[in-house]
Amino acid sequence: MATAPISIPAAARAPARPPCAPATPGSWNWRCHRCRRHWPLTITKCLTDDCGHVRCSLREGQPEHRRYCKVRFDIEGWRAHFNWRHRQEPGVGTEEDALAKMRDGTYRCEVDCAYPSQCYADRMEERLAARLSRLALDSSSHSSADDASADGPSSRPSSPAGGKQKSSSTTAAVRRVREHVNRPSPLNPAWTPEDIFL
Repeated sequence: MATAPISIPAAARAPARPPCAPATPGSWNWRCHRCRRHWPLTITKCLTDDCGHVRCSLREGQPEHRRYCKVRFDIEGWRAHFNWRHRQEPGVGTEEDALAKMRDGTYRCEVDCAYPSQCYADRMEERLAARLSRLALDSSSHSSADDASADGPSSRPSSPAGGKQKSSSTTAAVRRVREHVNRPSPLNPAWTPEDIFL
């Protein structure tokens, strides 16, 4: 009895392998400046018997040479992990999705941020850019008004158009920018605020 040859179908194309996950990012931890031991950030007090130090940080106004507990977070490692994870899940993580999630109240930092407080840092960066552009516009409009009224008493209205009063901090900031335009920095006499508002 002869057996008929078995026909083997043409090999199907192998499915594309997903890219390998990047190396595991480092954990978020801190180092006690007294005993030099590392602890996870969730532990706020050094657990050694001879230390017992509570995690401290450098506060504004303190000298840079002061000893304090250093906090370490692997931003690059977590950013690579975030990018890899979003390549695995196409269509997730776009800016439009993030804005929609923020409006709906479904935005979660542990899923949607590449590093802790990324959404907060991005919002603060946008606010700072908007504030700097407003200060630049205010200083240019006030300097042109100052040039026009240089011969006589100030005829500038006490409140801007729209009837809203400026806060004292905004007024002080505008004054500082305006005065700096009139008196360049002694460190770099050629510098003007327009250089940073390009």
